Amino acid sequence: MTEFGLRKLKESFPSEIDFRKFLREAIIRHQPREEWNAKGVADYIMVCRQSEGIPMFRTGYGGEDFEVGGSKAVMATCWSGTDPKSKLFVGVPEDIFTEMKMRSGDWHFLLTRYSKERYAEAVKYPVRIK
Repeated sequence: MTEFGLRKLKESFPSEIDFRKFLREAIIRHQPREEWNAKGVADYIMVCRQSEGIPMFRTGYGGEDFEVGGSKAVMATCWSGTDPKSKLFVGVPEDIFTEMKMRSGDWHFLLTRYSKERYAEAVKYPVRIK
């Protein structure tokens, strides 16, 4: 969607809060999902780094946490890389979710926790700037 199209969509909502809620719900409803697991998270990070991207994990949107079925969720995105596509990891443990909300550079924290042996390889890849 173009910037113009998004602006027109935003103007159709009665308030900024309603628009944010709409976008948050769209992300939850339409993103592919995967249950939170150490291998899946580490694999996502490695594929993103191998495509010269920066793995990013969003805990929410518009000031509200992502939740699916009463449990925490995060949206994984590979900024500037070609793979993998964004997805929603669901069932994130509360301690991990809390840690992710308080820090930046989540992929470093996650990979050293879940696959320490792959971290040295991951940091060697360059970052592609589009």
